[in-house]
Amino acid sequence: MSDQRQSGMSWGGRLCRALFFVSSVWCLTVLQAEHVRSVQGFVRDQSGNPLPGAVVEIEDRTTLQVRSYITEKDGAYRFGDLLPDLTYHLRAKYGEVFGHSKNLSKYSSKDNTRVDLTVEIPKTK
Repeated sequence: MSDQRQSGMSWGGRLCRALFFVSSVWCLTVLQAEHVRSVQGFVRDQSGNPLPGAVVEIEDRTTLQVRSYITEKDGAYRFGDLLPDLTYHLRAKYGEVFGHSKNLSKYSSKDNTRVDLTVEIPKTK
């Protein structure tokens, strides 16, 4: 009996199957890469003043991977390349003080979301 009959598939059939698999993976990768989302916003104190140099952390709630961004002079931050099927946790820190955290839900249909964060700075006497 030949090797073709024992394996149940000809060389051409195997090649077709391999090409289908490679093209499927490529299509999924391209589609996923095209559909990403972003979040941006400002970090301010309780009076609405921008907090330049604040650290904004974004955590992927599935893998617990954390990325950070140091805010600009106007308190602005931005994270891109966020996957649409994941929930993210955002929080800001200014000095040693953490602000209230917010979530960016995987159920949000927006590709570009604005989330402003506030850090309550203790008053000095």
